[in-house]
Amino acid sequence: MIEAKDLILKEIEIVHSEIARFDNNGLKVKEWCLGVWAALLAYGIQHRELLIVAAAFITTISFSLVELTYRRFQSRFFSRSRRLEEMLTSEDQAKKYKFDIHFSAVGERDPSTFWDELPNVLRQQHFTYFYLILAAFAYACMVYVYVLHSVIDDSAVNEWVIRVLVALIVGGMLSLIVGFVRSEIAKNQSK
Repeated sequence: MIEAKDLILKEIEIVHSEIARFDNNGLKVKEWCLGVWAALLAYGIQHRELLIVAAAFITTISFSLVELTYRRFQSRFFSRSRRLEEMLTSEDQAKKYKFDIHFSAVGERDPSTFWDELPNVLRQQHFTYFYLILAAFAYACMVYVYVLHSVIDDSAVNEWVIRVLVALIVGGMLSLIVGFVRSEIAKNQSK
């Protein structure tokens, strides 16, 4: 007969694989966001098109909402993982164990409304800071195109802005890579 602790350990393994899958999906959303954002900003600044630069801002918000949805579902698996770990440490709760990944995923075990899960997602710094920085920089570029281009018509300034954009994109990509590598190292150390 299979003991409850063995089933709990198996479910923890499944839950952690789901959490990792959501992390990979979130990383792909960030990659797409950064690519589209950079292309829109570079084109919009170079051609002095305010609407194109504004589209970079709107795109950032749109991608953040897509990832927010992923992170909301991921937070449900975090909750289930915590409960399972508590069951492993307590004999009483291990006896009450019931396999229920499905109910956790669809939000029937915990509060799963948007407003309940939003604070959990916003506490994830890699999510919040990434999109805030992109949105703030896109907004600054909108101001640049709208205000400064009417006053300053200098191609040297344009080149400077494009160089800053490239530096930020490269820096952003490097920080994503470093964050991914750190998370992989942390996962491997926990095993």
